[in-house]
Amino acid sequence: MKEYVITLIETNNPAIPKFEANHFLTKGGSFEFKNIDEAKNSPLAQQLFYLPFIKTVYISGNFIALERYDIVD
Repeated sequence: MKEYVITLIETNNPAIPKFEANHFLTKGGSFEFKNIDEAKNSPLAQQLFYLPFIKTVYISGNFIALERYDIVD
């Protein structure tokens, strides 16, 4: 069983934290979801949109980046 380690990485944009894993989360390609409807093929992205402050979900290789609405610090 794989043990996943997630590390929070700061980006140039403080509204977009990046969560990096020690294993690949997706095979090939990068994905950007602007809402829960666009994320219909990604159960992980769909779940993240249940958080009221999530504006955009980016998934690529071994990381997820979450853009927050400006109303949240």
